[in-house]
Amino acid sequence: MKKPGVNAQRLQSLAYSVLRVTGTNIFIFLTGASLIFSQYMLPKAQELPLNRWDKPFSNILAAGILFLVIALILLLERRLSVSGIKRAETAFLVISMLWAGFWGFWWISSLDRLPEGDQP
Repeated sequence: MKKPGVNAQRLQSLAYSVLRVTGTNIFIFLTGASLIFSQYMLPKAQELPLNRWDKPFSNILAAGILFLVIALILLLERRLSVSGIKRAETAFLVISMLWAGFWGFWWISSLDRLPEGDQP
């Protein structure tokens, strides 16, 4: 096979740079928008989302707590034996499942109306 020429390599490098910058800008925009706005749909109304101002501090605090938990898990993995790691992973998995189950049940129970399927 023939190797690409210098111009093809420059064009490929330029294309990768454009994609990287474009992807980074999209990521930054969506991350910023998610920290500022939340979408809310009124119950028993048309399904038109309303943008509500959010509290960025709360979102950043929650992300910070998440990163601390991840750092704790990584630190524990370095210091524990293999059986200790398995027990720690099992404990974190059970805690995560209980957390998601509890808040999922709360989310469904706190609705103003019961969930329904699409009806004609």
